[in-house]
This record gives sequence, C-alpha cells and structure tokens, in this order.
Amino acid sequence: MNDLLNRVITSHGGLERWNKITLLECDVSVTGSTWSRKGWPDALKNVHVSAHAQDQWISYRPFTGGNKRSRCTPAHTVIETLGTTSISHISPAMPCGTI
Repeated sequence: MNDLLNRVITSHGGLERWNKITLLECDVSVTGSTWSRKGWPDALKNVHVSAHAQDQWISYRPFTGGNKRSRCTPAHTVIETLGTTSISHISPAMPCGTI
C-alpha cells in the first residue's frame, strides 16, 4: 500500500474497519461544463449515490428524471426505473461518467 493510502486508512480506523463497511451513501450535486457539453447539464444534480465498498458497483438516483436510476458495474451499465425495469443497457460497460 502506498504511504498516503496507508495513512488515510489508518487515520479512519484501519483496514479491518474498512473491510466491515458494505455500503457508502451520500447526497451530491455533480454539475459543470463537462456534463453540459455532453448535453446532460443536470443529469447528476441533487442525486443520491450508493456504492458497494467491496465490489465495483455504483448507482445514482434520480438519474435524468425522478423515476430513474443508473447502475454501473465493470460488466454493464443500466438505466432503469426505480421499479427495476431496464430502460437502457450497455454491455460491456462504459465508465459511469461517460454516459
């Protein structure tokens, strides 16, 4: 482990504590010129983000609308309704930030 990463993990309770975490969640607003250039200026404005700590999985909701969310893994990217009806599926996955 590099020195900075080791210091950060140690200052937050150590690797054993990190390994007990399963889900990270936060409310964020990701805006700016990058999303505007892609034609999605408010795609990630005022969203709830969930990320599995031990897997490569992340979800944003709402995503481009009140009843949709995105789910991204290394294998696929899905945009679906909150009732889990798939609206768009990209496989193999594109990096979540490139949608």
